[in-house]
Amino acid sequence: VAGGDTTVLLGVETTFPGDPITLSIAGQPATLRLSGGLSGDQTFSLTRGVVVSGTMKGTMKMTISGGPVGAKGMTLSSATETSVRLAP
Repeated sequence: VAGGDTTVLLGVETTFPGDPITLSIAGQPATLRLSGGLSGDQTFSLTRGVVVSGTMKGTMKMTISGGPVGAKGMTLSSATETSVRLAP
């Protein structure tokens, strides 16, 4: 078939490291912990050698303590949904 393509559908899952991440905020030591995860799929074109479409969604929770936010800390939660499609 002229112009045909073979594609592969891949399941994608991302989790965040459970270990604390040490950083410096405004010159003060702080700790960042990530939790949650993202999942979705990608369609990969074998002919073109690229991802032609994909979706990812999930939630990432970030807990920061130390530095300017203090020992009590602050927690942020971010829900995301993203899709991509390669133009023809």
